[in-house]
Amino acid sequence: MVKEFWMKSFVFDDVSARMEEEHFVLKDPSLNGKSREEMGLKAFNGTVIKSVIAGLDITIT
Repeated sequence: MVKEFWMKSFVFDDVSARMEEEHFVLKDPSLNGKSREEMGLKAFNGTVIKSVIAGLDITIT
């Protein structure tokens, strides 16, 4: 199970957060200048490891 977990994990850092925001703004320019929460995104509180196991989103801080 550990091997399967790590194969589907990724690091979500400040660069990833900015890229996610830019992607949303490109899709909908009216979101430009809004906070992550106003865009409908989860707040970014620092680098985390994200994974999906059996359909459950898991975040390791």
